[in-house]
Amino acid sequence: MQAIVRYRITPPYFEIALFGVIPIWRCRIRDMEVEMTTLLRQLANPGGYYKYLGMVNKLSWRYVLIHRPSGFFRHVVISPWKPDDFIKSLSANGAVIREEKRGRI
Repeated sequence: MQAIVRYRITPPYFEIALFGVIPIWRCRIRDMEVEMTTLLRQLANPGGYYKYLGMVNKLSWRYVLIHRPSGFFRHVVISPWKPDDFIKSLSANGAVIREEKRGRI
């Protein structure tokens, strides 16, 4: 799956591309909000996981949830290899980092 879906940070944009060539989702980094999430937390969300575009390329416990203010897919779930480093990279380029909401599941 890694060969099919690739994530690129090219300031000022973050882009998800098929085969590393065909862009399928794009957002200005300064307009997006990013948070770390887990699949379990998303499934427990009252809105459900189905309302997010899932562009994951590996099964893992930690995912990155990206929110943008407008567009067809406003919420995208991705699975970068090093989620912490990926979020730091987006933050360095101007993305807003949301704190994980701790509450009842």
